[in-house]
Amino acid sequence: MRSVMVGGLGVLGVISAVVVGWFMLNESSLVFPGQSRTDLPIAPGAAAEFPWDSLRVGGAGGATTFLIESSLPTDVSGRWAIFFHGNDMLVSDSGGRYALLRAAGFNVLSVEFRGYGASKALGRAEEQGTYLDAMAGWTYLTETRGVRPDSIVVYGFSIGSGPATFLAAQEDLAGIITEGAFTSAPDIAVLRYPWLPVRWLMKTQFSNIERADSVSEPWLLFHGLDDQIVPFSHAGALAKAAPNARVVPLEAGHSNGVTKHRETLLNALREFAIEVFGEAGR
Repeated sequence: MRSVMVGGLGVLGVISAVVVGWFMLNESSLVFPGQSRTDLPIAPGAAAEFPWDSLRVGGAGGATTFLIESSLPTDVSGRWAIFFHGNDMLVSDSGGRYALLRAAGFNVLSVEFRGYGASKALGRAEEQGTYLDAMAGWTYLTETRGVRPDSIVVYGFSIGSGPATFLAAQEDLAGIITEGAFTSAPDIAVLRYPWLPVRWLMKTQFSNIERADSVSEPWLLFHGLDDQIVPFSHAGALAKAAPNARVVPLEAGHSNGVTKHRETLLNALREFAIEVFGEAGR
């Protein structure tokens, strides 16, 4: 009996080691599933409901970050929003949010993460890479385009909240908007893999909660009350930790708030523009 128990424990140990090893080897694919997507074009199509241009800009280590730029006619507002998409998306997959930002009076710059779409050649997606790509977009706007930092807000959807809070915590920008933001990547992973020691295993952190108290700019948090991917409680925790944050609850899930409550979001964005820029939106 004792040998059977020892043998059984040994088998369980081997299985556990295999599962842990698989998780560690596949962390990038699990955290950034969109890097394997081939069903979407790498840029908005000709039928897109907004005008856009694509460009590549130099970044750290000689990398070239792919950007989508959508300017309002004659750049009437001078305000910009840098958009960071979710982990199962490409820059071509956020047209509804671009249109919403434009309607609220923002020019839009969207950053493609390395490993995704037109930036696939830069290697596998990973957390630090998204920060480098975010900085490439920021540098393009502030240095190449000469846009003043206090004329820029950042907008992060889901995992895009990571690079959004990264920029907001270290740059003197006008404000931050997040949609479906989480406290940290391990906090989400423990919900999906409760049987794994993910807090110990994960290299990817995206710890928005640790940066929250350094985000002094006005912070607008959209979050679905029925979000099954990132529980609504994450929005409350982030807002509590940040000095100047406000939550806009939506009767929606993780990603459909824009389509279900467009007018609510549009009004909130226009009010936010008044708050951060001191004037009415376009």
